[in-house]
Amino acid sequence: MKPSKSKRFCANAGKQKVVFETEKKAMNFIKFNADEIKAESGYSPTRAYYCISCGGYHVTSRKEGSYFDQKDQEWLDAYDSTRKKMDAHYKKMMEQKKIW
Repeated sequence: MKPSKSKRFCANAGKQKVVFETEKKAMNFIKFNADEIKAESGYSPTRAYYCISCGGYHVTSRKEGSYFDQKDQEWLDAYDSTRKKMDAHYKKMMEQKKIW
């Protein structure tokens, strides 16, 4: 049965999703629950993936390179861009400090 205690809001998905601490735990969940989930929803999870938004693993029936993988890349790109701006700002501040 689906665990409800480990659900949290996933910004990538825009909804509540089950979050697993490890990929192994997510894959075990698939192993023991895929048939029941398919009977209820018509879909069966086939893989686990790491979600940088939640900091854990979700399960999905979607193939690699899906929407969520693209959203993770958008998050990483935004983080990288912000980090570069902050590094440049810090460097500028340190240069100004030398002048004083």
